[in-house]
Amino acid sequence: MLNLGLQAGSPDADKTAEAKLLRSLDLARSQTLLSFELRSATSLARLWGRTKRVAKARNLLRETMRQVHRGFDDYRYEAGPAPA
Repeated sequence: MLNLGLQAGSPDADKTAEAKLLRSLDLARSQTLLSFELRSATSLARLWGRTKRVAKARNLLRETMRQVHRGFDDYRYEAGPAPA
């Protein structure tokens, strides 16, 4: 589990976690770090799901997975055809 340095049960824990995860997601996207983007999005979606924002969580994961798949397609294109 991702440790965000929060005390469980504190009144602002979810808001603080969300802010940190959104920042993490922005950083990963700005540096094109797909694995970190996926990890941040997954953690944020889990938080949103727990706080009754399931549709928002699904949309985030859907868009993130599109980016990850695009990244793999770009890598395959740059690397050339697979060996036979």
